[in-house]
Amino acid sequence: MLTFNTYRMSNGIELKTMKTDKFKTVTLELFIHHNLGPDAAWLALLPQVLLQGTQDYPTMQSIGKHLDNLYGAELTKSMAKKGERQLLNLRLELADAKHLGADEPVWEEGLRLLAEVLLRPKLTDGVFVGRYVEQEKQNLVQQIRSLINDKRLYAVKRCVEEMCRDERYHFYQYGTEDGLDRISAADLYAFYRRTIVANPITLYVVGDVDEAAVAAAAEKHFDYQRTQAVAMLPTEVITAPARQDTVVETEPVSQGKLVIGYRTGTSVVDEDYVPLLVYNSVLGGGGNSKLFLNVREKASLAYYASSQLEIVKGLLFISAGIEAGNFQQAVEIIDRQVIDIQNGKVSDDELNHSKRLLVQSLQKTGDVPDGLINFALLDDITGKPRSLAEIMAAIERIKVDDIVRVGSRVKKDLTYFLRNEEEGE
Repeated sequence: MLTFNTYRMSNGIELKTMKTDKFKTVTLELFIHHNLGPDAAWLALLPQVLLQGTQDYPTMQSIGKHLDNLYGAELTKSMAKKGERQLLNLRLELADAKHLGADEPVWEEGLRLLAEVLLRPKLTDGVFVGRYVEQEKQNLVQQIRSLINDKRLYAVKRCVEEMCRDERYHFYQYGTEDGLDRISAADLYAFYRRTIVANPITLYVVGDVDEAAVAAAAEKHFDYQRTQAVAMLPTEVITAPARQDTVVETEPVSQGKLVIGYRTGTSVVDEDYVPLLVYNSVLGGGGNSKLFLNVREKASLAYYASSQLEIVKGLLFISAGIEAGNFQQAVEIIDRQVIDIQNGKVSDDELNHSKRLLVQSLQKTGDVPDGLINFALLDDITGKPRSLAEIMAAIERIKVDDIVRVGSRVKKDLTYFLRNEEEGE
């Protein structure tokens, strides 16, 4: 069974290594952990500026040229949130040297480059380069604004903001554009220094590597003084619905976007975590789910209908693309599916198909480095380690009674509908 070994570096950075010859690449992923809050845009701005240039590679072009010299390595950035934790991610994928006939392991130079990007940014007068910061502020503003072009994701974001408006979870992982214009190069550099010194940092390495050599190289390249890591606040899991309200907004959309948010009363740290996974699969996890068959296929009310979990926060969201005039009927049919599960109306075929779908999804997770890393990251955040094999075995044991038990705790909170104001009722 593939597992990560943990090594705590002398400055407190956690290194997680997995030695495996399953892949022809070596994947390095670095995460900076941050309490989600009103400064989310500050953290989101950092990787964009860091990848503009370093002391050894002062431009994006020179970084790109060096990546080409590393057999076409790929360096990417992303932001995420898991529960009420914001995560900055720098990811470097490298070819495994032994498949190339290289004399030296490519991963070590990759590790040095990752440290270079994080710790040795290009500076002017002791702070970030002003034109880089201004350029990336504008790019981040455009990225935040562009979400409205994907109406399906935008509707989920708005449902979260309204439903969780009194919780840290309502903040978007890329922040808001409010106040971005006032961030100076000196301000952002001061925030950066505080962040890399005090925030928890985790580094994952997956590939056919010598784990002791990786630990030694990480100590060498990430050798800088850190303070004791700031505490990450626990995610607030609220079980009682906060609003039980309906919010309708208008945008020029070709079809309405319905999102209903629920409090499940169950999160990833609970014993009923696996039954909740199966519950979600039965409700809206695939082509044989209750939502797909009853809202989309039988009633022909929706262009799509599915459900998704935010398992750290204990939330569930049902999404459907509908005509405005079908709003009430669609909500009623969705409500019926939730009630039917609570009443045990789940056939053996529904349950078995949903379980197979989940197991197949977990198997795919274990087939790619990113999947293994993200799965381990969830364990590290929650402090509740589980193996993929354990979860798959637990899924096979789930019965209808288990689905009914978790379903009885699922409570509707907020109904959000994004529609075209010109559509008839």
